[in-house]
Amino acid sequence: MIQTRFFSILFCASLPICTFLIVPSIEGTLMSYVVGLGTVPFIMFGWAGIKSSVWNSYIKALAYFFVFWLFFLGASQLGNYLGDLHSFEYLNLIKPEIHGILFRKTLFTQSLYFLACVSIFLYFRYILPKDHIKYLQLCCWVFLAYGFYEWAFYLFFGYSGDFIANRKMEEAIEGSWSGSWLQPFSFFGYSFMRFKSTFGEASFFSLACVPFFFVNLILNNRLLILLLFVAIVLTISTSAYLGVLIGLITLLFLQRTLDKRFFIYFSVLLFLFLLAFFFKYLDPQLFDSIFSAKFTGEVESGARRYQEMYYFDRAYAELTPWQKTFGIGLGYTYNSVLKANIVNFGFLGTVIFSFFVLFPFVKSFCRMNAWAFSAFIIFCLFAINVAELYQPITWALLGLAWRDDLDS
Repeated sequence: MIQTRFFSILFCASLPICTFLIVPSIEGTLMSYVVGLGTVPFIMFGWAGIKSSVWNSYIKALAYFFVFWLFFLGASQLGNYLGDLHSFEYLNLIKPEIHGILFRKTLFTQSLYFLACVSIFLYFRYILPKDHIKYLQLCCWVFLAYGFYEWAFYLFFGYSGDFIANRKMEEAIEGSWSGSWLQPFSFFGYSFMRFKSTFGEASFFSLACVPFFFVNLILNNRLLILLLFVAIVLTISTSAYLGVLIGLITLLFLQRTLDKRFFIYFSVLLFLFLLAFFFKYLDPQLFDSIFSAKFTGEVESGARRYQEMYYFDRAYAELTPWQKTFGIGLGYTYNSVLKANIVNFGFLGTVIFSFFVLFPFVKSFCRMNAWAFSAFIIFCLFAINVAELYQPITWALLGLAWRDDLDS
């Protein structure tokens, strides 16, 4: 059943829809989470009709994730119990209104998200038939079609046309705000919205769009390359731009010969620089707000990052050596993925997680593999500033990156 084409199409099409909850009152009921979790009993109880060797590999990998979760659950809470801290006042806690440091509610809600993403990873790693991988491109068409519709709607009517989102975020800027966050920007006196599609905000969208851009660039899917590039430009996201820049430079470094691919990558990189100078000439204020002002803290988002870095340093300095090694607990703090992992999983957990993400890229370093390269891009975005660890598309791409039966 779960290996039928209809199921693969449904699963892939649901992956980018991150602002719609099946049950609006229950956070985390994304369709992709529910479908991913639903595959687990089918596989564990032998209802999926897969080979015994695949079943054994699936169960073994699931056990590895469970041991990872259980070990850091026990180690982190032991450290919190023995530590001198009675609160984490400097940390950007998820649900800061909840008091106490032992076994916080978010430890269990975030663990459920973790399980949902692991189920997605394992499905795309072991179960998805090879000839169904092409349906993952549906993700691109879904979020591009909806994103361009939403962007054009705002252009013509001046307000959001998002009719999918029903998700609310409790961490407030001015009270509770929609999971579909409208972020306008001004260019030549006209107001445009930052491209975010079905992901809630532009930086979250970049975590899907940028890896897919490089997958299609390596696979030479020209139409999708163009559409994804335009979408990335319209995000007005510093993280997205830096991710593209790092990825293109890395691709040029990996090309050992001056072949057609080298000139394609070089041309895209050159076009990116020309586009940047073009924008700097036409609207210096917008250019500075994206780059220089953000790095110097002169704009709101840049100032907020500097403030977060300050409080992060203060909080991390107060952790005990045990907490720095094993973390304070999954789902405790919210920050860029890499920083949050350093606190939540500690140094040891961050090393293990980094190995998990980067291993496919290192393994295929001498041969260009589009899916493995997407894992490298995902890690770069995690390190730059993106804060969304449990995005379904991320884990689907990582699942494909870990497969051994994909040459490109």
